[in-house]
Amino acid sequence: GMDIEGIDAVVNYDVPSKTEDYIHRIGRTGRQGANGIAFTFVSSDPQVIIVGNQTTEINEEHYIKSLSAQLAEPVFFRKVPGPWKDEAKSNEKDEKDDHAQQAVAGILVRRGVLQPDRKGHLRPTLISPNLDKRKPSHWPQKPHFATDGLKGLVLNKAGVVEELPPLRNFEEGRFEEVISRFEKKRAVKRGIALPKKKEQIWRRKKQSI
Repeated sequence: GMDIEGIDAVVNYDVPSKTEDYIHRIGRTGRQGANGIAFTFVSSDPQVIIVGNQTTEINEEHYIKSLSAQLAEPVFFRKVPGPWKDEAKSNEKDEKDDHAQQAVAGILVRRGVLQPDRKGHLRPTLISPNLDKRKPSHWPQKPHFATDGLKGLVLNKAGVVEELPPLRNFEEGRFEEVISRFEKKRAVKRGIALPKKKEQIWRRKKQSI
């Protein structure tokens, strides 16, 4: 990357979702054996952002934990000094939560997991009379949705959805996944060949007799 002399510190005003982007940014300091330090501002609350026509979530704390795990380096959090609090206003938080919940409901309806009844209440389409309605993790596994994506889905005694899972549970609700898809589509339109996914082939191990 670029080698600029005299840079003692790097400040990230947001958290990169990819480890290589983070390394590229902080690599402007501490080069060639010199000392350097990197500061990164991290939002304590998930941010709901509309990309194109999709509602997505940016969870910077999740990004930091992922970066720390991949780099095998501890991350030290410090509150920015000042009189303010790391809390969003209640009306702003409620509005973001509403957007996120509407997006989750739309995802689950499109996947055929939920459907609205005549009164407009959401009900599951995959349910049996013997199913524990308070434990969605006991639902039968289906290939068209990830089982762990339903964690946090709670039904009341009438079988109506009471709580929905977080938006981040779903690929189409994660900001970095949506941006990655947009970038791939743009690359294909420009005639750039993308590497194909490697398929893992399972072979039966030979048994020695």
